[in-house]
Amino acid sequence: LNVKEKEKLSISGRNGCGKSTLLNIICGKLKGDIEIKNSLSMGYYGGHISLNKDLSLANHKDLFKEELLLDVFQNLVFGLEFKSFYNTKIKNLSQGNVVKAHMVFILSLNREIFILDEPTENLDNVSVDYLSNFIRQSNKRYIIVSHDRHFVSKTCENHYMINEKTLQKYEIN
Repeated sequence: LNVKEKEKLSISGRNGCGKSTLLNIICGKLKGDIEIKNSLSMGYYGGHISLNKDLSLANHKDLFKEELLLDVFQNLVFGLEFKSFYNTKIKNLSQGNVVKAHMVFILSLNREIFILDEPTENLDNVSVDYLSNFIRQSNKRYIIVSHDRHFVSKTCENHYMINEKTLQKYEIN
């Protein structure tokens, strides 16, 4: 798997086939038989809460402002319609708004590649469309695992499927 500059690719497959495991190996969270030739700075979203639940997104911005692209952060806050929840603690947000908070934070990090595992889960259609457009227009690399075929067909130019522990490229019609 070679992720070129500005490339957006999707990985799909049956439940339990190893998609999330592959992403965790790529991120270095798990060990596996995989060779990573070039070490790129990564932003990772994996469906679990990595933000401090007792802080708001505004607090996270203040704590990590040196690592964030602040213009991207602001664009995502407005584009994902998160402004009215900006000062709400993560633990008090709906599941959809928790995902939005993570997307704002992670996609604002100054990273070379973003790895997103089910980024549209619990998002409304307007947010899914905004996220798709944001990713497509980004000059960063993305690896996206999603069961949302419409999202990946609209967002990614290259598609891979895990089938019997093998990664195979395929076309989406």
